[in-house]
Amino acid sequence: VAETWLYARLTADPVIAAAGVYSEVPPEGTALPYVIFQALFSGRDVPAVGAVRIWTEQLYHVKTIVEGGSYSPASDLANRIDAQLHGKSGAAGAGRVVSCVREQTISFTTREHGVEYRHRGGTYRLQVQEK
Repeated sequence: VAETWLYARLTADPVIAAAGVYSEVPPEGTALPYVIFQALFSGRDVPAVGAVRIWTEQLYHVKTIVEGGSYSPASDLANRIDAQLHGKSGAAGAGRVVSCVREQTISFTTREHGVEYRHRGGTYRLQVQEK
């Protein structure tokens, strides 16, 4: 439910959709920039009385990765990501995202084979109800 909702919300923005949205790892050879979302843990159930679950809390990193020495293109995409996710909710597949809230920002640089990559986005907590 969470990944279906994240993908739908992110690809609803034409700029994010044009960059490409992927779960965890993009296909080999995917051009930058792109957006990835990745579960940080599988979830914590929030129970009611008895065996009834109110929802499951899930934590995701959602970020863009760009090539080069400037955070500016990454910041633009990260702001669009946040506009699509923070404070939003809605139905998805076999359930519903009750709440999605950014808990912290992500901003770091990596270097691979002499090329710098800028990562920017956020960590989002989702409250998910399965049908």
